[in-house]
Formats: sequence, structure tokens, C-alpha cells
Amino acid sequence: MSDRRQFLKQSALIAAGLMLSNKAFKAVAKTVERVAAQDGAQDDILRGFIVSDAHCGWDNSVQPTLEMQKKMIGIIRHRFPKLDVCLDTGDAHHNNYIANDVDRGNWSDAIMYQDEPIPFYYIPGNHEITVASEQDVEFACNVLGSHEARPYYSVDIKGVHFVSVPELIRTVYVSRELMDWLRLDLELNKDKTTILLSHNSLIGLSKNYEEGYRGVVNTQEIVDLMNQYPNCIAWMYGHNHNYEVVPKYNKLFVSNGRIGGFDPSKGKHGLGGIYFEITKDKVDIRCYSAEFDKFVDEFDSTELFHGTLDVRTSLDAKAAAAYSMGVGRARNSEKSPLFHHHISTGGQCDIYLAGVDGLAINEDPEFKYYMRRHTGSSDNRELMGTSVSNDKVSYEWKNPGLLLLPFDNKKGTRMSFPFAAFNKYVYYRAAAGHDYNVVMDMEGSEGGGQRFSVVATLYDRLGARVRSVTSKTYTLSGERQRTVYPVNFPPELKHNSIYVDENSDNVFNLSVEIDFEPLQSSVMVRRVAIEMADGGNATVDPSIVIGKERFSAKGSFSQNQFQKGVMASRVGNRSVVTVGAGGNGMVTWLMRVNGVRWQVLGAQCEDKASSMAIGPMRNLYSHRKEVVLNPLFGYEDKTFVYKMRGVNRAEIFPMDKGNANVEVKVLETLSADKAEIEVWSRRDDLKVEGAGTWVRNGNKYIISVKQGDTVAIK
Repeated sequence: MSDRRQFLKQSALIAAGLMLSNKAFKAVAKTVERVAAQDGAQDDILRGFIVSDAHCGWDNSVQPTLEMQKKMIGIIRHRFPKLDVCLDTGDAHHNNYIANDVDRGNWSDAIMYQDEPIPFYYIPGNHEITVASEQDVEFACNVLGSHEARPYYSVDIKGVHFVSVPELIRTVYVSRELMDWLRLDLELNKDKTTILLSHNSLIGLSKNYEEGYRGVVNTQEIVDLMNQYPNCIAWMYGHNHNYEVVPKYNKLFVSNGRIGGFDPSKGKHGLGGIYFEITKDKVDIRCYSAEFDKFVDEFDSTELFHGTLDVRTSLDAKAAAAYSMGVGRARNSEKSPLFHHHISTGGQCDIYLAGVDGLAINEDPEFKYYMRRHTGSSDNRELMGTSVSNDKVSYEWKNPGLLLLPFDNKKGTRMSFPFAAFNKYVYYRAAAGHDYNVVMDMEGSEGGGQRFSVVATLYDRLGARVRSVTSKTYTLSGERQRTVYPVNFPPELKHNSIYVDENSDNVFNLSVEIDFEPLQSSVMVRRVAIEMADGGNATVDPSIVIGKERFSAKGSFSQNQFQKGVMASRVGNRSVVTVGAGGNGMVTWLMRVNGVRWQVLGAQCEDKASSMAIGPMRNLYSHRKEVVLNPLFGYEDKTFVYKMRGVNRAEIFPMDKGNANVEVKVLETLSADKAEIEVWSRRDDLKVEGAGTWVRNGNKYIISVKQGDTVAIK
């Protein structure tokens, strides 16, 4: 090994970059040999595994059974016993309906809640986040994956930075909101080796391009951003269900295979995922078939299924873990709940406020992005920030801009912002009590005369209409004209929401519709923007209040400018964040929780001086009603509470808080039925006091408890 490391260091001095040839691959010791050679050493390698596209609940003959998926996860965990992190890049379940919560539960219990205490992070896919038919899909994804703020976030493990970059509004689009937050996150972590995790591929960097479905429409913007940061070394994604490694720009673009769903290999590659290792001078990524228990390049040499980068990394086994969350382009006075799922044992939190450029709060106001998907007899057209009724015949995309067409329709033409499926439940987050302008740049053909009106509606997160206002009827002239409809929403004091009661998770969304009377001639729509009234082009005097602490900055801030604040520690198991911003009324904020020791999946948590408060449960989809405490440190020789089942609230006194023994106070169970706590330990001499019964299963002590019990593990 020492000779090999010396060789890699010498190679890196000559030129850091990709090793592409088969000869170079054969020169690298097999990844599995490195795994087998480990003796618990975790100091020089970061090891991770990625699964994707479980599609739980898909009723199709090619969909593996849940038992088969559990078996594959078991094989992965057995083959790679020393993982530092597990990741899932989306399509956890197939159908996004409230009635299909059983599938969310199946994924939770089979994929996310594994049998080893390994940190697990989930990046939503299109099947669970881009169809908002009957609920706030982002909220559902956050509950499912124990996300703290939005479905985008980042986590540092052993000095390496992982970022969640889901497609929130459209399957093929990374929103401006997310891009603004990502720019800030990358700038703050430009000294760390960074991997971006997404559900969709980038156009030109995957063989499986399908317009309107596979490949992100704003790929160039993402690639340009990645290329600004040489430390950003990979884009790893799901959606295509295949194994693929594409080296370009001194980076790796990797398709993460499938743990479910359709099979493009037709049985050739099987279920599995991606195993990766990062050392101080190398990144090594291999496609792995759990179904055949082999790396794909071991039995298929037709394509590239193994990628390496000889590059100096930021790997540091002693670096404390961290978790970052936040919101891009948050609006003035906007309130949002922040659910705590990480215990930092007293670590401080860094707060960053960044400016936002421009006036529009809506996505793609100039209609620059467009895709068209052909599926057999179907022809679906996609605009990223709006939808048009009767879209197959009602408009032409003019790259940019839209030409609305006359056609035989008595109902007229409706433009919906962001688009009809999302208007009611998801976007755009906004506070009541603010004035907005709907600014329209349009031109009527044939002398004008086209008539339209504007409807602005404030919905709550549950889809209830809070307040709606309608403009007068406007008539277009035959020349290009700018029309401004001022929208006033007075403070909404009667509607139950976070603005009235901060214990509420109910927030507001602002949606806009433009209704054209039946068109006899065409209308060119060049721009539609939803803006804060009386705003400027930049952020002015941004601020953020988290709980009772306020952080603010003075002056004007552009997109590339930010200011840092420090919060001593988080209080409680949930915070409320209130944003303030003058000028254009928008600010991007990011909070980094430093010194993370525990990830709590399925329940909120609070770091106390001598204990951890766990609960209430959040992911009630889990059929086992399970909560998992994953340590972000070497756990092999530790004794700790790893899981709880049927326990809604508990207080845990762990040994890393200075206690001699582990103690659990069971404060509340979900029912009078059986509840359990599961303790991880390799010791043979543990004593359990205060419980009814307990059994040992390998490294796990499974202890039956009831409400009010205090259990001591000595």
C-alpha cells in the first residue's frame, strides 16, 4: 500500500486529473480488497454508498418485491461493513398521493432505517416532489427524509462536503431559489471536496437524454457553477436507473443505478448502487450490483462503470461533522418552521445572509426555459415557471417569450404561476400583509383588443384559500405595453397559521393566474414577474430571527455578497425563522450546525446540557413507528441508544454527555401496545435495569418498555 500511495502522490504532482484507460484501472487495487483489509480503521478513507429509485408501490412485473429490496440492502451492508454515509437520490416511492403513505412507510423501513448505525441522507426524486396534486409535496418529503428546512441542504462528513440538489418544481429544472442557495453554500465550502447529489442528469453528460424528462434544462448554468469550484468533483444522480460514469471537466458524472423501478439493462446489471471511497489523494467510484454481488466493471467492460480522480482532497477523519440548511430567495417577513434533526453537543451555528439580484420572486419570468416530451401518442410541453391551459394548442414558445394563439375555446386561456399543479399547495412562499406587483410585458397583434384579468391568491399549506383578489379587465393595444397590477394582502389575523401561532406549521403561498378572454388574435407575452411592491434591484438591510436571536446586516447586498453571524447553540426541537429584507424584499439565508454528533431520523430532537430530548415523532409513515439515532463518529466500541419503536418522546442520557451509563426516560409512547428501545453495543457484560424484558441480537440489545419507564444500561 505504501508503494501505491507514493505512486499516486508522484502522479498527482505531474497532473491531477482523470484516469481513463483500462490499464490505469487495473493498476488500482480493487476496492473490495481495501474493504476486506480494514480492521476497523476509519482514519484514512471515507466510504459511502448510494442507492436510488426504489419506486416502492409501483405495480409492475419488473418492480422487485419489498422483500427483494430488503435483501439487496442487506447484501450491500454485508459487503461494505465500514460505511461512513448512505445516500438515496430519489424516487423513494412511485405514486405521490396521500393514500399511498403505505409506500412511504415501506421505503422508510426497508431502505432508510437500515440495520447498522450509519448516517443516511435522502434527495427527493420527481415521483415524490414534482406532482402536487393534493398536498404540499415538499413538506411530505421533508417529513419522510427528516429534512430540517427545505429539501436542499448539505452535510460534512470527514471533511468532505455533500450537497442535496433536487429538482423541486419540474423534473428537468433546478430552481433559481435552489441555485441561489447553492451558490452561497459552494462559496462557503470552496476549501472542501464537494459532491453534488441530484435526481436528474445533466444534458450532454449522460447517454440517456430524453427531452422533457431526462436531463436538466439549465444544465449550462449548473456546469458553469461547478467549474468555478475545482473542489466540486462530482454530480451523482438517479432517474435513469442505469449504471454510468462520465468523466469530464476533471469531474465525474455518475448515474446511481437502481434499487427498484424499470430495468434498462434487462437483467444484465441487476439491483444495486454506487460504492465510493475518498482518500487524501484519490476519489474512487464504482458501480456495484448487489444482485450479483460484483462490481459491474468485473463482468461488463462495454462501458465505463468505474471512475477515479487523482486529486488532493479535503478528507480529514478528525474533522467534525456539520449540517447546513436554509432558503434561497426568502421573502420579507416570511416565517418558516425549522425542525431539528441533528444533535451538535454544544456546537455553535454559523448564520449567513446573502443578497439576491433582481426583482421577480417567481421562476423564469422571461420564459427562457422550455422542454417538450414525446411519449408515444402523448406530447407534453413544459415551461419552468408557468403553465398554460390547453397547452397543446394555445401557445408557441419563442425562445424566449410565449406567443398565445387564438383557437376555438369558449373558456379562454389561463396562465398559471408557478403552474396549475403547484399553485395551491407549494409556491410561492409569502407573508400576508405585503403589497405585490404583477408586472406584465405583452403585445397584442392585429391592433390589439385582447382582454384579460389577473387573479392573485393566498393559499395556506393545506390548500385552503386564505384571500383572493381580482383585477379589473385590461385591454391590450396593438403595441408592446407594460401593465402593472398592484396586489394588496392585509395582515391575515384570523387564519390559523405560523403568523398567528408559531407552534403552527401552516404557511402561506402566493399564486397568480392571468385569464384571457377567448382570443381572436395572438398575444406576445415577453415577461410576467411577481415582485414586492416598491422594491429595488438588490437586497437591503437583510435580517433573520431564529427563535429569540436576531442577526442583521446593514447596506445593500448583491447575489455575491454575504455576511456571517454566530449563534451559540440551538434551543428546543423546533425553531421559527423570520426573514427581513428591504430593497427587492428577498434574502438567501444559510445556517450551518457545527460539531454534529447525532442524526435523528423520524423525530425531532433537542440538545440539552446532559441529555438528548427525542420527539415528537415526525415520520409516522414508518410501519414500525421507528426513530433512528445515527452517530456521526466512530461508534464501533461505543454503547448507545440506536433505535426506538413506538416511542413518541424520550430523554436519553448518553455516555458522550459525561454520564457513566446510558439512561433512557420513556416519556410518551404512541399507544399502550409494545414499545421498544434498541441499544447498540459490542460489550458482553451489559446490565439492563428498569425494563420488563430484553433480548440480545448480535450487537443489539432490544428492550421492551412502556410509558413512564426509566431504563438504565450499565
